[in-house]
Amino acid sequence: MTRTTTTPASAAVSHIKPSHTLTLDKLINPDARPALFSCFADGKPAVALVNVTYEGDTTFIEPLFLAIEPNVVLTDHNGATPTWSQSPGKEG
Repeated sequence: MTRTTTTPASAAVSHIKPSHTLTLDKLINPDARPALFSCFADGKPAVALVNVTYEGDTTFIEPLFLAIEPNVVLTDHNGATPTWSQSPGKEG
């Protein structure tokens, strides 16, 4: 996919925190065990991307990201809705 319209946020207004970067590192680690987890967020049905680890007989489920639901509208820091286009033969 090719990004066509949105304005990147400056570092001063980015919502990306160091913990988000660490989460991404966990996801791309070859030893990661990502899974989808059916759950609730603020009392509403949701799906989370989690990392599953095991220690003895205990299974740990670490939430990494919450899935975006269809009714959520994404906007950039200027309030514009990002749009995406895909060039033929360049599926992403």
